[in-house]
Amino acid sequence: MAGSLDRRARKAPIECPVRRLGICGAAADPCGRLRGARKKHGPDETLVEEGESVATIQVVVSGCVRAFKMLPDGRRQIVGFLGPGDLIGHLSDRQIAGCEAVDAVEVCAFPKIRLENACSEERAVLAELDNMLAAQAHRAQELAANLGRKNALGRVAWFLLDRAGRSARRSEIPLPMSRMDIADFLGLRIETISRAFSALKKSAAIATGPSSFSVRDHGELARAAGG
Repeated sequence: MAGSLDRRARKAPIECPVRRLGICGAAADPCGRLRGARKKHGPDETLVEEGESVATIQVVVSGCVRAFKMLPDGRRQIVGFLGPGDLIGHLSDRQIAGCEAVDAVEVCAFPKIRLENACSEERAVLAELDNMLAAQAHRAQELAANLGRKNALGRVAWFLLDRAGRSARRSEIPLPMSRMDIADFLGLRIETISRAFSALKKSAAIATGPSSFSVRDHGELARAAGG
């Protein structure tokens, strides 16, 4: 696998959108050290399977990726959404969640050994990886707390606040995932998701577009998230 990646790898352009994000932003020369190969995926295409051996690390360059686990009864539980700068695969031996493209996705893939070498030789890369893993664990804990303590409207409002907080935009914040994806993430029915969106729009907390939303009243959205 490493050999095939070596043959296909090409130096990422200077204008790479994740050049200053995550581990790429921490490395002194990420393009030279990691030498990633760019690959595009269409909507709903599988990037990795849950439980497969991790030989390659992928950095999300553009688009949105859903991470999910399959439950014993066959249902799918989405455990997170990944965006530019996020990693698919860490330094573990097995992939802890499956990953699929939500929309058009581009990733930069490189052998895991290159990240391991970067972590051992550049303290900034190791520190950034630790920070990313800590942030991921924090989001997982926050999700568990919100699923256990908030009502349906509060869960949806919290989800939108989280999306807004992670976006560089102040309006027309990308929301590429379907209502079904949001339902699977928040542990709700799709009908409940639709009612919550309608209530938030009626209260003028948000406005929605085809694949985006805008926060019109942050205070109102925050109050709803407290429910």
